Formats: sequence, C-alpha cells, structure tokens
Amino acid sequence: MKCLLTRSKENIRVLKKLLILVVFSIFIDYSLTYAGEIENQSTKENILEATNALDRDEYLAAVVKYRKAAESSNDVELAKISSKLAYSYGLNREGLVSTKLWLKLEKDSEQALIYLSKFSIRQEKYSLARRYISQILKKDPETAGKKLLSMTSILSEGSVNNIYNMIFDLAKKYPKSAAAHAAVATMALKNNNANEAKRRSKLAMEISPGWIQPKLIYARSLLLDGDSEAAIDYVARIIGDEPRPDPKTRLELAILFLREGRSDDAMSQVNQILLEYSSQPEALRLMGIINFSLNYLDLAREDFQDLLATGFYEKDAIYYLARIADLNSDFALATALYMRVTSGSNAIISQRRASQLLLDNKKPTAALILLRDFGKNYPAFAIQMIKARAEVNEIQGNYIEALRLYDDFIHFRPDDESTLLSSSELLLKMGRLKEAVARYRDAVSKFPDSPASLNALGYTLADKTNSFRQAEKLIKKALKYDPNNPAILDSYGWVLYKRGKLEKALSQLHLAYNGYRDPEIASHLVEVLWKLGKTEEAKQLLEEAELENPLHPLLQNIREKIL
Repeated sequence: MKCLLTRSKENIRVLKKLLILVVFSIFIDYSLTYAGEIENQSTKENILEATNALDRDEYLAAVVKYRKAAESSNDVELAKISSKLAYSYGLNREGLVSTKLWLKLEKDSEQALIYLSKFSIRQEKYSLARRYISQILKKDPETAGKKLLSMTSILSEGSVNNIYNMIFDLAKKYPKSAAAHAAVATMALKNNNANEAKRRSKLAMEISPGWIQPKLIYARSLLLDGDSEAAIDYVARIIGDEPRPDPKTRLELAILFLREGRSDDAMSQVNQILLEYSSQPEALRLMGIINFSLNYLDLAREDFQDLLATGFYEKDAIYYLARIADLNSDFALATALYMRVTSGSNAIISQRRASQLLLDNKKPTAALILLRDFGKNYPAFAIQMIKARAEVNEIQGNYIEALRLYDDFIHFRPDDESTLLSSSELLLKMGRLKEAVARYRDAVSKFPDSPASLNALGYTLADKTNSFRQAEKLIKKALKYDPNNPAILDSYGWVLYKRGKLEKALSQLHLAYNGYRDPEIASHLVEVLWKLGKTEEAKQLLEEAELENPLHPLLQNIREKIL
C-alpha cells in the first residue's frame, strides 16, 4: 500500500479503475504506467477521461472514450474494454459500434463475433445474430456442432423461441453432428418442445452412442412431457448398465428425485458419487443444497465448508454459508459473507441482503456505500445496483435521490416495467400526482397487456382522481388477464365503491380479502361495510386486522374516520 501513497491522486484513480476492469475479467495489459507512457496524446487523454467518467457513473461517456482511445491507437485491447463495458451497462448501440471496431482490429475474432451476436439479440436483430454465429461455425466445420451447442448457454438473453429457431436453422448444415442435434434438443427443452427434444436427442445418441449428454437431455424431455417416473426409470437404467456410472448421470438422477420430493433417494445418489469418486465438488454442492433445503443447517454448513476447501463453486458455497448464518441470526457473519458473493447468479441477491442487514443495524450510509462500490467494482452488476440504491434511498425517505436513481436505471433499462411502476409510486408519495399518472400511462402504453400496469393506473385514477369510468375500464381489462389477483380485485371493489355501487364493491372486496389478508384491502372493506351501515361487522373486521398489523397507517386512518 505504501507504494500507492507515493503516486499522484490522478494516477491512483486510473490504477483503481484499471484494477476494476481486471476483476471484471476484462483482461488488459495496461498498467498505470501504460497510461502515462503512451506517446499518442489523444489516446492517453481518452483513457484518463474514460476512467474519470466511470468514477462519475457516466457509463456511456466511458464506453465512447475507450473506443476513441482504441481508434486513435489501433489497440484492440481498448476496443475490447469498450465492448465489454457497453455489454455490462446495456449500451447496445454503442456496444455494436465498439465490437465492430474490435473485429476490425482483430479479424475473425470469435469472441468479438459472439459479442456482436449478443448485442444483435438484445436489439431483436436475430437474422444479424444468425449471420455472426454462422461466421463462427464456418471457420471449422469439424467443431461447428460443439460450438453451436455452446451457444445454447452463451445466448441467454432474448426470445427463447427466436433463439430456438435460429439454432434450428444453423444446425441444418451439420446433420451428421451429434453436438448440433444436441444443441437443437437443448433449445427445444428451453422452448418447452418435448417432442423435438426427444427426436433430436435420439438422433444425437444414434450418431454418438457413448455420449452421455443427449441421454440426459432425453430424460429431461420425458420430465417436460409430464412423465417423471419414466424419466427416473430411464436414468436409473443408464446407471444400472454401467459398471462405474458417470457421476453426471447420478447427479441427474438425484435432481430428478428432488423434483419429486424424494430427498432420501437423492441423497443416496450423492453419497454413492462420493464413495465412487474421491473428489466430486458437484456432489458436495448438491449434498449441501439438499441438507439446507431439509433445514439440516449444521450438516449443510459442513458440506459447504468442505466445498469451499475444494476451490470449486466458491461463490455458491459462500452464499449458502451466508444464508445459514442469516437463519441462525448471526447477522454480522452473514453480512460479511454476503458481501463476498461478487459473481454468479446469487451476487445481486447477496449484495441486496447485505445492504438490508446494514439497514436493519441502523447503518444506512454503509448500506448505500456497499451497493455503490459493488456496482463500481463489478460492472456486470452496476445497473442493478443503481436500482438497489434507489430502493434504499426510498426506504430512508430520500425521495429526490431515489427518484434520480430510478430515472437513471430506467434510462439503461427502459423496458423494466417494475421499476417504471416503482418510480410512479414514489412520485405519488412525493405528492406529484400529475407526474405519477403520466408515468403510469407511459407504463400502460409500453405494456398494454400487463395486468400490473393496467391495475396501477386504474387504481390511482380511482383513488386519487374523479376519472372513475376510465379507472373501471382499465381495472376490468387487468382482471381479464389475471382474474383471481387479490390486488386487482381490491382495485375493482374500490372503484365500484367510488361509483356508488356498494353491494358489488363489497362482494369484490370480500373476494380480495379472502385471497390476501392485506391491511389496505381490510381498510377498504371496513369503509364499505361502514358505508352500508354494517358498523358492528366493520368494527370487528378492523379489530382483527389491527391484531395482525397494529401500527399500519391505513388502519389507523380508517379507525379515525369511522370512529
């Protein structure tokens, strides 16, 4: 650390950002001295401006500046940084431009072609994505099938049906490739097409009889088709036919048993793997998950500590150890462990839970710093951390900052319905009704078939304005899409009440409250009962609701109103 203290503040900031990029797997050869020693002044300035832009959370500017540095220096590594940052931040148009530059500087780069296909899918340009993937496959027809199979996990965004059709079309050129058939079978499973998954996995098995993967795909297709017993029997027969079964097969059988609630049978398979093979981290991981799901927390802790010692599935092990500490009310340990989950599918939920534990411990500033720094240090999660910070600020009553952050998030993720609705709700809390209604209308315009958006606008109009007819129309439309949703039934009852249709309102509110004993629904039901002259029933319901939620402001308000 002492050597860092001798550097200028500017150089420290540059070094920090370069280290962040390394953590994010943007492997660059540049060090702090590189930024200081390059001869091209334009390149040097653009690199420094890019790192400063990241400091200010100006992600678009950072992406553009790194690309300009790449253009002025013809350095492919800078183009890669620009592309990968753009991908993390969801800047798809800029990402396409940067990745095309990357491909220009590193001709036939397979990684660049993959990023181009991913950016294209994000923009729903599937024919363009198909063209880029086709370029990858054409390079080596012998390995094309395997590469196509790998694409089924790489291309995780976009419409499953469109990606299935794309993989289906690309596989046509490789009819003798078991891997190509397995690729189609894999996407067929994701697309809920059990028949095609069966057909393709059988073709793959005919071409490569000893390959286990198409056999497992076939078992999953049986499961998808609703025949779980046939799936279990099929995998069990594979195990029985082998003198020393592949551990993947036993793991598959264990997972099938778990789906059917047969935990003991699943554990038996896992134990058998550990007996037959000295080191199987996948089996240790599954054993830990089974023990955790059965609430055997001490056993699960031992399993995940053993898993951690193997060096595999490190973040999964830490995540479950954090959850165990959390369930055991060891919140200091849980917080420290959650903060260490910095990658994988549990990273966001872990950082959110760590921040919540800090909030619970009356440390809101620490919670916000945690989320901010995590977003800066791990750009893949930066946008989600903006939303998390907005939510913490809203909880703390910092509404202006919360709204600013919600707007930042919506800028990067304009199709995120839940955040658009959350920001509208915040505007209501701030007393900015006109803006809230306008934002709710924007949500309905973007998501015309969404019961959530329709109901949110309808209820707001019913509760806060006199536009009762329009409100009722919106809520009825929401009910068509989700007829048994208690929140929508509550909205419908409330707008009927506002329109003076008390008996109909009472019926709908009873349905809503029976479906979900929520204090807001209770307050509506109490008010309608009171309005109908059923005062004793209203008082009894209010008292029952207060027992469950004694300090809820809506219940307090209705008590003051009717008593």
